[in-house]
Parts: sequence; structure tokens; C-alpha cells
Amino acid sequence: MKNSKKRYLSNIVIAITLVMSAFIMCSAYDNIEYIANKDGYNVFESKEFSNDIYRVNNILYYNLKKSEADYDLTPSDIFLDLSKIPTKEEKEKLQKSLNQFDIEVEKDEKRLENALRNLEYYVINKNSKASDTNSKNQLWDLINEDNKDSVQKLNEIYDFYVVIDYDERGWMSIKAIHGSNKDKLTYELTQLENQAIYSSSVYSQYIATDPIKDTTYVYALPNELEYIDSISSYVKGEKIWAYRIACSSFINVAMIMILALSLIIPYKYSKELICFDKIYKIPFELNIAIVSLGVMFIMLAPQHLIMQSVGGKLEWYFGVSIKGISLETRTIYILNLIYWTICFTAIFIGGVLLKAIWNTGVKTYIKEKCYTYKGIKYVITRIKKCFSEIKNIDIRSKNTKKIIVILTLNLLVLILISGMWFWGIIVAIVYTIILFVKVKQYSNDVGQKYNKLFQATNEIAAGNLDVTIGEDLGVFEPFKIEVESIQMGLKKALDKEVKSQKMKTELISNVSHDLKTPLTSIITYVDLLKDKNLPDEKRERYLSVLERKSQRLKELIEDLFEVSKATSGDISLNIIDVDVVSLMKQTLLELDDKINKSQLLIRKNFSSPKIILPLDSQRTFRVFENLIINITKYAMKGTRVYIDIQDTDNEVVIVLKNMADVEIDFNVDDIVERFARGDRSRNTEGSGLGLAISKSFVELQGGSFNIEVDGDLFKVIMVFNKNRMIRNKQ
Repeated sequence: MKNSKKRYLSNIVIAITLVMSAFIMCSAYDNIEYIANKDGYNVFESKEFSNDIYRVNNILYYNLKKSEADYDLTPSDIFLDLSKIPTKEEKEKLQKSLNQFDIEVEKDEKRLENALRNLEYYVINKNSKASDTNSKNQLWDLINEDNKDSVQKLNEIYDFYVVIDYDERGWMSIKAIHGSNKDKLTYELTQLENQAIYSSSVYSQYIATDPIKDTTYVYALPNELEYIDSISSYVKGEKIWAYRIACSSFINVAMIMILALSLIIPYKYSKELICFDKIYKIPFELNIAIVSLGVMFIMLAPQHLIMQSVGGKLEWYFGVSIKGISLETRTIYILNLIYWTICFTAIFIGGVLLKAIWNTGVKTYIKEKCYTYKGIKYVITRIKKCFSEIKNIDIRSKNTKKIIVILTLNLLVLILISGMWFWGIIVAIVYTIILFVKVKQYSNDVGQKYNKLFQATNEIAAGNLDVTIGEDLGVFEPFKIEVESIQMGLKKALDKEVKSQKMKTELISNVSHDLKTPLTSIITYVDLLKDKNLPDEKRERYLSVLERKSQRLKELIEDLFEVSKATSGDISLNIIDVDVVSLMKQTLLELDDKINKSQLLIRKNFSSPKIILPLDSQRTFRVFENLIINITKYAMKGTRVYIDIQDTDNEVVIVLKNMADVEIDFNVDDIVERFARGDRSRNTEGSGLGLAISKSFVELQGGSFNIEVDGDLFKVIMVFNKNRMIRNKQ
């Protein structure tokens, strides 16, 4: 209840302040009228009015000369001296310019009849005494001022008159003037005479202007202008300008005071203004429009309002003509008071709104209330999205090319139709029919191709992976390619699964075989050792076989365990800087007996005596050992084995090459699988895990392990990328 009283009290104080400001503004009307009448300019001394007088002089002079002549005269015959044109051909060249001159003078004649209807005139040729007038009054009495009574009467009738005389040499002088300054008008008319405003259209070294001679003009403007024309506009414009200048200082002071009041009053009070909450919720643009409308009324309408109010009429209220309406002084005063109260209220609300925006935060307010900001943001977002979509358009796509061609042809047809006017309507109808037929055909074609694609996908879903789609599916071609890719993927997955099942079977068989062989020997020799009558020599030999077979079984189990950990990735690496050249030499040295026994010749090619890589030295040694042992088992005896280690900028390549002892008839992808052996009969010693272990260890350390076969040439290639290995180490 207490807050409600404060709110109403605040509103009452603000309302009284605004009404008092409006009352003070209305009270200043008398001062504004005094300043306007004092400081206004005389329209009869303006350049525009002088220009009209100058042109009317020429028109009236031309009409007098034309009425006196026995033949048709043109303005150029009267105002231009054509005697200096040397030849007839030259005159013909200038004829276009002469015609343009005549047109300009004739335009001024029409202007006299339509736009200068309030101007009364009397003109007389001093030689021929030919004259012309449009006035009902005796304007010729102003030429001879001896009749003082008549002149006095004309002074009462006219706000302005002037008597202009041209002598036999064409010199102009003002004999009498009323309502204007003689010197100022003389100066303006003389300037126009010197400029020769018609001469620009007939500029030539052979043409000179022929001035007005032996002619006297009388021009007059009555106190009450009867017609709405250029002169009435001059008079009204001068009055409006005078009032605008006179009232501007009062309005500016009032606006500054109201705006200052809105900013000085604490926001907690000014925001209590009735309906301010609703005004604040109005969009920013509408608030700007309301405040701008108030400012516009204050800046543009007051001169009309005040000018008509002080005259007791409301003819130009708010700048709109309501001619014929006359109101009492009290009514006019109340309307003025309401007008200024509304304007000052708009200014006050604008100031309070500025304060509210400042308190809220300009950025926050614009983001929440400015629909222009929201619109621009939306447009920018859409433009960015559009550009993003355009960038993603694949111009190389067959369908995209078709669409571009179709749209281009459509654009050309529309441009052609737009240039045919009426016939364009008929062409547009025919074009629409053709377009409908083509779109219908295209739609049916698309439907058929979609059905074919749908049937193919159903076949694949049912398990038929050999289904084919032979024809081009148009817009669905990319989907067809994707379906075929999925189809190939499913085939590969199925083949892989079959292969996996086969390998599992072979793995079980190979593990059983490789474990059973030494285990059977162990059982057999254990049974033999149970014989108590066995000689010591045989017992020793049997124990040696048992030891060898047990060691073989142990190595097989260890290899199996090792490859299992490597394949699952459950293995920890001790990465250090390893010299792979030195490690390879060490491996060859330790396996020298086996190499000599296999009668192989090792050829080493190292690009550098020392090549450092971040590796696990123990497992890298195991890789080298497995590969060398593999070579000693399966390489042709007496052949050369090539070991290359090449260090490049980005990688280290290790290659081992040997000639196989038997024909290579196995798949190189299968040889690195677990328990896969080149000797399919499995007569040679070995677990079949060597290459599998080597491949796993190399890949765990960031390298690649590949096998290539060229005839009977067996090649193992290991590549270590330096940059990737450095990152792995870090």
C-alpha cells in the first residue's frame, strides 16, 4: 500500500512538471511572434523572386515585340544578335541550339501563366506606346508619381511594387519601389543581366545577346494573395522559416530541461511512471519510433502550430492544412497545451528509457529487445549455413551438374519470357505445362529407381549377398554405391568369419600336433626308462632325448604364451634408445653356428654404422633372432642372405631377403598367422609362431611388418617411422 502511494505521488509530480513545462512554452508564443516578425527576411529581395522578375521581363518584352510585328517572331529573333554568323551553313549548325533557346523562353511564358498568378504587371514600350497588363488597378499611375492620391491608394492595396525602366541602350534602373530595398533588388537584377541565363543553350562565338530596350515594367503583389503559386510559397516559406528560427531556442531549452529532469530524477522514482513497465517491454525499434515521432513533432510541427495559433486560426495545425477552421483562443490554447504535454512526455520517457537501458546494460538490452539485432543475427546465421552448404556441394557429382544445367536453362527461359511483355504470358503458360510433364516423368522415373534400390536392400537383408544392380539409378546412384559398399563389407566379414573358423580349427589341430609330438616322445622314453635291465649307455641316451624333448615342449609353451600376450596387447615395453645396427650384428654373432651349419652367406648393407631408434631392446632382439633362425631353416643352402638397414629423413627400413629352399606356394598373409609354417608337413623343428611373434612385437613398437614374395625370393620388410616413434616415447 505504501509503495502504491509513492508510485502515484511520483506520477503526479512528473505529470505536473510536464504540464507546467507545456504551459511555459505556450506562454512564450508572444515572444516567439515578436522575434519572428523582427528577424524574418524579405522574400522580395531573395534571389528566387529576382530571378522570376528577370524572366518575366523577357517574356513580356517578347510578347510586346510579337504583337507589334507583321510576321511570326521567335524569342531568338528578338533576344539574340545573329548578324555576326558568317555563313548560312554555320547558322544551320546552330539551329538546334536556337530551337532549345526558344523552348526555354516558352517554358517561362507558361510559368508566368501558372506559377506566378499572384504577380500583377503592366508593361509599355516607350517608343511605340504598345502596352499589356493583367491588373484591374491603374498600375501605370506608379510610373508617373504626380498623382499622389492614386499612389497612396496603391500603397494600401499592395505589399510590394516596383517600377523597372530600360533605356535606349538597354541599361536597367528602378524608378520606384515599395516593400523592398531598391539597392538589393537592383543588385540581384544586375547580376542576372550579367549572367545572361539563357545564353548557355546557344553558346557560340558568333552569337551575342540583344538586351531589352525602351521598355518600362510595373510589378505589384497585393496584401492578400489570391492564388496558391510560387510567390505564395515564398511568402509562406519565409514566415515558417522565421517562426522556426524564433521558436528553436525556446524548444531546445525545454527539451534539454525535460531530458535533464528525466536523467536527474533517481531511476527508482522515474521507473514508477505509469505504464513504464509496458513501455520497457516494447521492442527497441518501436520505442525508437515513438521517441523519434515525438522529436519530429517538436522539431518540424511547432512553427506551423505557433504561427497559426498566434493568428487565431488552426489552418496549419501539425503541418496539415485544415483551411477554413477557426477556433476560439481558449480552445486553441488548450490544444497547444495538450500538444506540448504529449511531446515533453515523449522526451521524458525517452530519457527514462535511456537510463533503464544503461542500468540493464546496452548489450543485454539490444540482445533481448532489438528485433533488428535478432534479425541480422538470424540472417548472418542463415548466410553462413548457406555458404557452408555451397562449399560442401560436390560440383564433380553427376547429379549436381544436372541440377546446375537445369537451373541455368530455367533462368535463361525466365529472362526470355520477361522480355516478351504480353506474349510472355502465353509462353509462360506453355512453359509451365511442359515443365509439369517433364517433372511428372522425372518423378515416375525416380520412383521406379527407388523401388529397385529398395528391393536390392531387402535381398541383402534376407542374406542374398550376390544381388546386383546393373543400371544407373540417377539421384540414388550414391546410395547404390553405398549399398554395394555395405554388400562388399558383409561379404568380406563373412569370408573373414569363415576363415577365422577355419584358422581356429587349424590352430587347435596344429597346437595338438606340436604339443603331442614331444609329449608322445617323453611318454615313450619314460616307459623305456622304467626297464630296470636297461643298459647305462641307453639310459643316458634316453635321458638326453627326454631333456631335448622337454626343452622343446617348454619353448613351444613359452612361445605360445608370448604370442598370446603380444596379440592381446597385454605386454609392457621397456623403451630405450637402441642401436639397431649393433643389435643386428650381435644377433648374427650369437647365431653364427646355425648360419655356418646352413652354409649361408650373409651380405650386410647398413647406411650408417650407428642407427638409433627408441625400442625395447629385448623384444627387438627376439624379432631379429626369430627372423635369422627362420632363414637358417628355410633358405636354400649355399645361397646369399641380404640384410639391409637404411636410415632416411623420416624412417628406418630393415629388409631381410633370402632364396627359399623349396617352392613358395603359400599365401604370404597366412604365413604370419599363429602356428603357420612354410613346411606344411611340419617335419622341421619349430613352433610356427616365430613370424607371428615378430610381427606383433614390431607393431607394438610403432613399426610395420610386411612380407613380400617374388618367385622363390622371400623378403621381410620392417619400417619404423621416426616422428611417430618419438611421440610414442614421449
